[in-house]
Amino acid sequence: MRLRNINSGHSVTGVILSAGRVAMNKSQILGLLVIAPLFPYPCFGQGMGEYGGAQAGVAGLGAGLAASLNHGKMVRHSYQAVINAQQVLVMQTKAIEQYMKVGCEQETKKKWAAAEESFRYVLTVIARRDGPGSSKGLPALEHLVSVAKAQDKIEDAISYQKTVIAFEKSAPSQNVSAIVKAQNNLSNLFVTRGDYASAEPFLRDSVAICNTHRSSLSSSQRHNTVISYSKVLRKLKKNAEAETLEAEDKKLEDQDNKILAEDMKFEDPEDKTLAETKKNAPITDLGGAAKTEQSVPTGKAEQSVPSVTITPKADQH
Repeated sequence: MRLRNINSGHSVTGVILSAGRVAMNKSQILGLLVIAPLFPYPCFGQGMGEYGGAQAGVAGLGAGLAASLNHGKMVRHSYQAVINAQQVLVMQTKAIEQYMKVGCEQETKKKWAAAEESFRYVLTVIARRDGPGSSKGLPALEHLVSVAKAQDKIEDAISYQKTVIAFEKSAPSQNVSAIVKAQNNLSNLFVTRGDYASAEPFLRDSVAICNTHRSSLSSSQRHNTVISYSKVLRKLKKNAEAETLEAEDKKLEDQDNKILAEDMKFEDPEDKTLAETKKNAPITDLGGAAKTEQSVPTGKAEQSVPSVTITPKADQH
């Protein structure tokens, strides 16, 4: 009986140990099941990598396509902007030409206010097209000077004329004749309002330009400039300076006349002689007879009648 009990006890102990192992295996299995998601299998990791790479590739392709699309839109927008700018430029140029024409027509008709408005608009459009201070507005400015002066707006005319001088002096290739003309016109505007002191420096500079660039200016332009300056000097009670200036101008004028006389003296006389020969040569008709012109007196006036010289034939016996 004891052996059986022992055996039976041993059997019970074995059963208990076996149950414990089974219970421990279950707990381990449960633990592994809980921990397993935290440690993915290699194949699962590879799959995730490949999936991520594919997604990244698709994303990169999409970004590239989007960038290309945006670049295309930018190019199209830039091209359209250029076209629009060119169209605006053409419209502005046509507007300038049209309003210059209208302004000149109104100025010819002495409709000063309408002409002034047209020329002002021309300056506005030129400033928008070429930027402020563009020398392309010089013709419109010169017309505005005349229109303002015709309306007795001397101050406005002086302001416009000063801008004309600034444009002429800032030109890449200066035209000394145009500069002298512009400064003389400004001095005349000052003289119109009796401001001789303001006119003097511009005329003084014009005379200096005439003396420095004698070969580039006509003698008449230099002489007229000197005369205007001399009158202003006398108005300012500078008679001695005016007399000196006039004497120097007379000396230069005599030199110019002497040079002109020498040039005429040494002209080739051949052309003159040939012209006189042709003028006095007899005219030959189709039959070979020479014709000359004779003045035949009449009752009222002399008439030029051609005389034909006929050679008589020999008498036949």
